[in-house]
Amino acid sequence: MALAPPEVWSVALRAVESLALGPELAPRARARLERLVRLGPDAAFLPVELPLAVGEAVGAEPWVVHAAAAVGALVWAGADLLDDVADGDVEPGVSASLDTLVACNLMQGAAQRVLAQLAPRVGADRAVDAMERLACTLAEMSRGQADDLTTLSGVGAAGRDDPGAVGWYDEVVARKAGAELAFFAWLPARLAGAPPATCDAWLQFGRAMGCLVQVRSDLSGALTSPYADLLAGKRTQPVLVGRFVVDEAARVGLDQDLDRAARGDRAAAARAAGVLSSAEGLFGSYVKMELHRYRAAAALGDLPRTAAIERVLAVHPESKVEVVHE
Repeated sequence: MALAPPEVWSVALRAVESLALGPELAPRARARLERLVRLGPDAAFLPVELPLAVGEAVGAEPWVVHAAAAVGALVWAGADLLDDVADGDVEPGVSASLDTLVACNLMQGAAQRVLAQLAPRVGADRAVDAMERLACTLAEMSRGQADDLTTLSGVGAAGRDDPGAVGWYDEVVARKAGAELAFFAWLPARLAGAPPATCDAWLQFGRAMGCLVQVRSDLSGALTSPYADLLAGKRTQPVLVGRFVVDEAARVGLDQDLDRAARGDRAAAARAAGVLSSAEGLFGSYVKMELHRYRAAAALGDLPRTAAIERVLAVHPESKVEVVHE
């Protein structure tokens, strides 16, 4: 079944244009969607690729799959922009309030509009279920974002040595990327009328994949130049675990470099990344990725695993797949 990205782009763009955002906001919304859906031949985009793959696996009609993938692009685009605002990563001269408005419009307006317009074709019950699930997903993601900002970014002197921080981080990941990709995998199955057990299997598959790719993203953000997460003061899993596996003397130096990195010292960030890369904690992050991959595969049970689903499962740290919010 041919599932061309331009068709997904068309659905998403029409939904954005239907909101009448105006000349100041509409160009930014369009540019964000165009960047996401048209990534080029060497990259994949899971918020679009995942609904396409699941839709094919459940035998959904192409127009259903395109709509589900468009919702994935819209939700992710809005959440990504909102994440930029929360992290202070907006471009110089851009109003955070305008960015937030665009994000909310994309998340709650355009995505809901696509789902509402599906009601005459898929049935009101499926469309309403999808809109309700989206609302719950956005609420879960918002809670995860709030926890991220109040704990991960600030796991400093008071909380940095708490062993429970690693477990707390796993919960935040499940609420952010886990909840988001769970919805993206569930949506095409529900819209296609798959049995509840099948929909739940895809939901669990997506949640595990979301956790997997978040760990992958955190490895890149902490250990790969330009060390964005370290410079932002974030304490993601590679940092939390790495601190506990180095000896006490190395931990003192590592903490000093982490603090300097959070104040913008790039040389300190590079030194900290070097220590974390050589720590046994790096191995722990790879093990956790494989655990999430196993959970994703196990969730499917006897459900068909197409080539597209196998490609989704094959995401690895060195891949070019764009997935989650940094």
